[in-house]
Amino acid sequence: MVCVPSFILAGGKSSRMGADKSALQFGGRSLLERAFEIARAGGGVVSIVGSGEDLKQRAAELGAPALGDLFPGQGPLAGIHSALECPSAGDLNFILAVDLPLISTRFVRYLLERARKSQAEVTVARVAGRLQTLCGAYGRSFAGRAQSALEEGRNKIELAFAPASLDVISECELAAGGFAPALFLNVNTPEDFTRAEAILQSGVPEAEIG
Repeated sequence: MVCVPSFILAGGKSSRMGADKSALQFGGRSLLERAFEIARAGGGVVSIVGSGEDLKQRAAELGAPALGDLFPGQGPLAGIHSALECPSAGDLNFILAVDLPLISTRFVRYLLERARKSQAEVTVARVAGRLQTLCGAYGRSFAGRAQSALEEGRNKIELAFAPASLDVISECELAAGGFAPALFLNVNTPEDFTRAEAILQSGVPEAEIG
């Protein structure tokens, strides 16, 4: 397997959660630690994108480089842009938000293999009609599109995609691979977090939840 650099987006404001999401304990580890372990499935260097001295310290404890946003305050697209502009970025990169704790290493490998075969600029899944932009494979060339969008104040990730260079994994394809929609549960609120904990504690094998 070719080593793919990975980047964890950990710079969100966590306003709906009411606490720093990256520090929340989930399955005996913080969400940041869990994301770090998931991202290691890419085989390359794992870097953390976000600001603040506390985050930098926790990144250092994991042995992970910490990157700040080049367009602060403009959301996850700015984090993706900073990742792809990093010298450690490769032609293919894995991007993961810190608040997607049910993503599995098996799915990461599946996603990256799909991206290698398609050679698309961006490879993401679609679940419940929504593109899962915060768990995707991104080519370094997407940095230019992201920068143009950010400079114009267009911060929605999917609006920066070039349809001809986008590979979407359908729900049918996910199901065929053994990946359930719960894989992409985003823990934005305490209720989301409780639901994710229930899924984790249910004892469902990883192959069944992805």
